[in-house]
Amino acid sequence: MSVEQALAARTLVAEQAKNQLAKMEHIASLDPEAVDPDILAEQIALAERAAVLNRRAMAKRKLAEQAALHSQYQYPRRLPIRRPRPRNPFPRRAQPPQTTSPW
Repeated sequence: MSVEQALAARTLVAEQAKNQLAKMEHIASLDPEAVDPDILAEQIALAERAAVLNRRAMAKRKLAEQAALHSQYQYPRRLPIRRPRPRNPFPRRAQPPQTTSPW
C-alpha cells in the first residue's frame, strides 16, 4: 500500500467515524440510555482499522526519514589497491660462481 493509498484510506475511515458519530447522536436523541451493539462493534472495527493505518503511515514515514539520512551520509572513499610491482622479464645476468682452479 502506497503512502497516498494509506492517506486516502485514513480519510475514508475518518469519514466513516463521523457517520457513526452522527448515527449515535441520533440514537441518543431518541433514547439516551440505549447502546446499539452493532454500532458499537462498527466503531471498534473502525478504531482498530484506523490504528493499523496510523502504524503503517508512521512506519513508512520513519523509513522515508531513514532513507533521506542514509542518502545524505558521505561514505569514505576507498583507497586504491596497491599492487605488487611486476617482475622484470629480463633480469640481470647472473655471474657464474667463482671457482678456484688448481692451475
